[in-house]
Amino acid sequence: MSDRRIVVVVNPASGHGAARKHLPTIEKAVHESLPNHPDVIISQSAKHIQDLAAQAVRDKVDIFAICGGDGSAHYALQPLVHTPTALAILPIGSGNDLAMNAGIPSDFTAALQLLTRGVPRSIDVAKTQSGFYGCIGGIGFDSEVTRRANNRNGWIRGAALYPFAIVTTLISFRPRAARIRWDGGQSFEEPIMFAVFANAASYGRGIRIAPKAKLDDGWLDVCIVKAMSKAELIRTYPKAYKGTHVNHPKLVQFRAQSISIEADEPLELYGDGEFMESTPVEIQVVPKALHVIVPPHS
Repeated sequence: MSDRRIVVVVNPASGHGAARKHLPTIEKAVHESLPNHPDVIISQSAKHIQDLAAQAVRDKVDIFAICGGDGSAHYALQPLVHTPTALAILPIGSGNDLAMNAGIPSDFTAALQLLTRGVPRSIDVAKTQSGFYGCIGGIGFDSEVTRRANNRNGWIRGAALYPFAIVTTLISFRPRAARIRWDGGQSFEEPIMFAVFANAASYGRGIRIAPKAKLDDGWLDVCIVKAMSKAELIRTYPKAYKGTHVNHPKLVQFRAQSISIEADEPLELYGDGEFMESTPVEIQVVPKALHVIVPPHS
């Protein structure tokens, strides 16, 4: 394992600046843990992360390691799909759901050890017109919450951020009409609170919105929440942290490989917590298209 070619990139903005604050510690840990003592590259932007990952593919690097959260991993994986270069995640972001769903430990030191001891696991990705996402894509209330969380106020941080965004978004939110079709024939058309198209079980720091979703089963688990009162949504949302919301009568759930979404009023699709595009949207699962470094026997 010591002959692996590894590139390590740190997004200094991850974790609301936690990566920048702990950068000397991160650099020291990388240099002491990896036999070839690779330099730690500091990313300047989302595009810079993608450019660095694309260069790693051209250089035939074995592992592209990103120190960050779901957003950082989202941009890193774009050039890595359908290539031999594997993605490694050193989770230090405000949301680390892709890492968690892949079985990557939340402890930085333990995750770092996977760069020499971990094994590549082939996972699915979801493909849209604008790119790929690895975890969960969503429209409606879900996406408006994410947009608000991304544009957060400085005094709201950590685990409180997403619940705060939920409450503040709810004040002005109204259901939106959507037309969702899947796998060449089946369809749904009525107002919704939101809909998610899940390649993984959780998002938003552990909300288990699609508890049966798996990263490598060749399917997207779809969860559509029909229009309901705000009071009912508030009562139901906490159940999603444990995945106990799934029997609610206003949920429509199914699995699909190809999905199209249309709306009279444009709806924004967020994937891995990042804006991707507005409706109309086409989503397809791409089986086993990305290699991710995970613990042995994960």
